[in-house]
Amino acid sequence: MHYEDVEIKKGDTLSELVYAYGYKGSDWITVWNDAKNSKLKALRKRPELIQPNDIVYIPIPWTIKTTTMVFDAAKTKVQFQATRDGLQGSRLRWVQTVDRGNQPFGNAPYGAPRFVVDPSSPPDDNQPFYYTDTELTADPKRRTTFSDAPFRHPPLKAKGTTEWRAMLSIGVVTDKRVTVLDTHYWGFDKDPKGVVTKVPARKATQAEVDDHLALLKDGFGLKDLPGTKAYFKDMGWTFRKGTP
Repeated sequence: MHYEDVEIKKGDTLSELVYAYGYKGSDWITVWNDAKNSKLKALRKRPELIQPNDIVYIPIPWTIKTTTMVFDAAKTKVQFQATRDGLQGSRLRWVQTVDRGNQPFGNAPYGAPRFVVDPSSPPDDNQPFYYTDTELTADPKRRTTFSDAPFRHPPLKAKGTTEWRAMLSIGVVTDKRVTVLDTHYWGFDKDPKGVVTKVPARKATQAEVDDHLALLKDGFGLKDLPGTKAYFKDMGWTFRKGTP
């Protein structure tokens, strides 16, 4: 079980915080009574007496529960979907990084990197998440259900098969710190004849999660000046693996 260490800020309540991390507001008592919060409980006695700068530990048990991958009607691309448990939670987001194989793309100044934070060429905002705030507002179910349908044209014969691979995580967001949990690896191959082969989702290895984090740190978003490269690590974002 990962515990997210959350610094209390002025106006915070425990019920609002646990709701933001995917619990029902009424689950505050479970978090308050967790052994990790015993020192805080002894100090403050009641959750309504917590103070700014106190640290509360919120257990994050959420995992990716289902993954499905099917072909589209023309069998030219795969349609992937993943769902997680827990409620929507404003501090829970999907993060995905991609190895785009021999068919990267993108116009200047973002270039055509092979390894990217998805989406990235061009980026759609200044955040390292798959869905933008606007997309989540339009469809809040996207917080618990992830969908992607990547497409590539058949590669030139000289280039060989396109091997497109992604790593998808539940992102736990505290200020500008992102903790990645339950990372899954998935993708597809497409050969020069246009034949698509699915690469079903599986748990990522620790080495793959390390690569995933490195890509997140080196990913880029938009600055106020359109067309100017800005790396997430230079905008104050930090990334880490969840720890039991």
